Amino acid sequence: MLYTVTASETARTATSATFSVTVKASLSDQTYSYYNGHVYPKIKMGSVTVSFDTLGTFPKGAGTKSSTKSITVTGLSSSTSSISYTFSATSELSGSTGDVSGKSGTTSVSIYATAPSLSGSITVKDGSTTLGYTYRENLGSSSLTLSWPNATGYNGTLNYELERSIEGGDYIDINNSLTSSSTTHAPGSGTDSIRYRARAKNTVGSDVMYSDWIYSNVLKINVLSSPSLTSSASVTYNTRTFTLTLGGSSDNLNTTITYTLTHKSGSKTVLGGSGGAVSPGNITVNANNGTSGFNLSLAQLKTAALGSTTHSDTNPYKGVLEFTVTASNGYSTKSSNVSVSIDLGKDAPVSTQPSVSIASSSYYSINSTNYLFPEFKSVSLAIASNVQDALGRNCSFDIVMKQTGLDSKTIKNTGIISSTSGTTSTVNHTEAGLLTAKKNVSFYVKAKTYNGVTRSSADTASVDLHYYKKPSVTSTGLSRISGSASFTTKITANTSLSGSTNTTTVPSGWTKGTSTISGTTETYTVSDDGLADSYTAKITLVIRDSIGFILKGDGTNDVSLSVTIPSFNPTFSVREKGIGINAFATDNEKLNVGGNVTLSNNGTLKTRGIYGAYNDNSILWDHLNGNVTLSAVGSDLYLGYTNTTKVRQYTGLWDRNATQEIISTAGDFRAKNKVTANNYYLKDDVNSDRLFISNYKNDANGYGLSIGAGWETVIGGGEGNTTYTANAANQMEQIILASDNGIKALTNIQNGFASRYEWIFQDDGILKFPRNKFTTGYNMASVRDGSGVHEDTILIQNVATSVTMSGGQGYVDVTFGATFSAAPLWILATPKDSLSLDYTSSVYNPTTTGCRIYMKHITSTTATNTINVQVVACGKKT
Repeated sequence: MLYTVTASETARTATSATFSVTVKASLSDQTYSYYNGHVYPKIKMGSVTVSFDTLGTFPKGAGTKSSTKSITVTGLSSSTSSISYTFSATSELSGSTGDVSGKSGTTSVSIYATAPSLSGSITVKDGSTTLGYTYRENLGSSSLTLSWPNATGYNGTLNYELERSIEGGDYIDINNSLTSSSTTHAPGSGTDSIRYRARAKNTVGSDVMYSDWIYSNVLKINVLSSPSLTSSASVTYNTRTFTLTLGGSSDNLNTTITYTLTHKSGSKTVLGGSGGAVSPGNITVNANNGTSGFNLSLAQLKTAALGSTTHSDTNPYKGVLEFTVTASNGYSTKSSNVSVSIDLGKDAPVSTQPSVSIASSSYYSINSTNYLFPEFKSVSLAIASNVQDALGRNCSFDIVMKQTGLDSKTIKNTGIISSTSGTTSTVNHTEAGLLTAKKNVSFYVKAKTYNGVTRSSADTASVDLHYYKKPSVTSTGLSRISGSASFTTKITANTSLSGSTNTTTVPSGWTKGTSTISGTTETYTVSDDGLADSYTAKITLVIRDSIGFILKGDGTNDVSLSVTIPSFNPTFSVREKGIGINAFATDNEKLNVGGNVTLSNNGTLKTRGIYGAYNDNSILWDHLNGNVTLSAVGSDLYLGYTNTTKVRQYTGLWDRNATQEIISTAGDFRAKNKVTANNYYLKDDVNSDRLFISNYKNDANGYGLSIGAGWETVIGGGEGNTTYTANAANQMEQIILASDNGIKALTNIQNGFASRYEWIFQDDGILKFPRNKFTTGYNMASVRDGSGVHEDTILIQNVATSVTMSGGQGYVDVTFGATFSAAPLWILATPKDSLSLDYTSSVYNPTTTGCRIYMKHITSTTATNTINVQVVACGKKT
């Protein structure tokens, strides 16, 4: 009997395995019959013995019979991979035929892995913060920490698989062999939402069992917009409370956003209350030494204004205050900065009032009274001490003079004074503007900061500023008679201070007479009664003014008067053997006449006995009616000569008939011109009056004015008219406009200058028209576009020629009269005369200098006549 046993695993637990075991029996030799001989197989698997159902009898030819049993083997481990068995079979027949005993072997069993258990959810942390449903947008490349509960119920090697889903998409593996229940992961940029899932994996040999998936919350990136922080404030010393304006943030999750205000990190700003909470809207900062809310002290403002510079008298104290506002929604933060300008020096006041006084050394003591003469001793103004502004900067001082009835005058500035002992500033007569009159003035100073903020002192007492000039000394009435000479000396004081006395030193032998004093003038006679008639000399008097000597004790204010005393040699002579006293008259004699002279002969001074035919003409003629004639005797009349400085005219100079003024009292020169009520004429020695300017109309709108010269009229710009007239030829009755540059004509001015139209003859010869409209000339026109940049010259050529026909067609090569810069833009060729309707024309191969014209008879192929052609070409000129 042949037995076949098969076992198939149908179930597996951690400690047992169930098999479906089938035994098959068949006779290996059909010679024998086992009829009524039952076969009883059984098998032992592990510790379990199972008997199969009888297979029945096996008569000759019975074939194969089988039986199947389910056998569960216990006492296994999850790693058991095989089970031993022993098979045996017995028969009812006597003998051993068909018996099997102790046939052993093994059958494989699957390794058992349990399904692990994993429950709960995945916890996501950003640092130490457990995330709920959002994560911060500025995570960048940083990682999140993921953790979950440990799995249970596994019997092999435990691993975890971690996957993530982006924005609700498919899950993608992150790591499928994690050995612990925590790890890190970076979502990366560009991710709006992410969700994680994990499961446990139990591996026993090749058997793998998985838990269910557990999940994290869906985490959305929290996008927080930046807040805005602005200010239009400018902080000055006097404006130290200002406003910042906060514009709020928002995020995509509508979370609550909080704001804090700080000074900007790394800046020179130190904000009191920095880090305090704020809300969108206006934020007040009290920089006026406030102590509550947001505040800054003056010292903190100065530090910010100085920035990286140091304190100095010329530091403008200009800088910036820098603030930062930070918005936070609990997940991320955004910040915004603002700078507020500081200009403390702009209006920082002067801290203390300056003081000034006139130093005693400025005065002269005259007659026991103090006086000021700035020309000889400057007024010294003593400034008691330096003065600082509220920022600790030393001030300079403006020296100001006040004069009664006039505006105050700033004379000078001292520059910055830092000495606690102050300074002294002087004012001389030039600075005080003292020339010829006394001034009653007072002084004060203005302490001035580097930025020009001032604070004035009290005025000094009013004082008189006196002037002094040397007295004027003259001599008059020199009398020289036999044995003596005398003259009158006149001294006129030239000072604003009265009470001056004069001391005169005269040469030996001369005597100063008694003085007569009238106001500021002293008059006395100086004489010498012991002179020989032949005595002649230049004598010198020295006059000392008492005030002048006090002012300049070295005598430099003394005045010297020189008087020339002639010898006594009287002469009365008339030339040409006339009358003489003491001598006969010679050509060198003269007549000295003192006092007034009355002319006889009806007030006429005539020549007599000289100049021939003019020997009885009047040189000076009093007409005895208010008119006087001054005349030359037969030659030129000189008004002034080589030693005359100028001739002054106090009335108009007219022609002899008093009909034409030649030179007016204002100096207008009107010779040879003629002016009427409405017209102005030009005249010369040859031509009669030429009307130059005419007023031909006068109404409410104004005057009608015409300008002309009867022939060529030139109007020039720059040297245009003179250049033209120097080079003109072939003149005619025409108007010439000549200019160094362009010539411009404007229209529509009455509607406003912006509405004007300009016609411009440019200096390059191009005529520019308004509105870009251009009239084409016979052979060229200038074209400029509206921008005034592009400029072309268009050349138009007309050529008349003829074509000789042969076989009904022909051609002619045309040469233009000028060269284009490029082939013409268009060429028109047309037949002429009575035959023009019978022919067609075409243009071939245009160039810059010409083209070929083809002509063809419309119907005839035998025409041999000559046809005239007109060619017109238009293109850019070279």
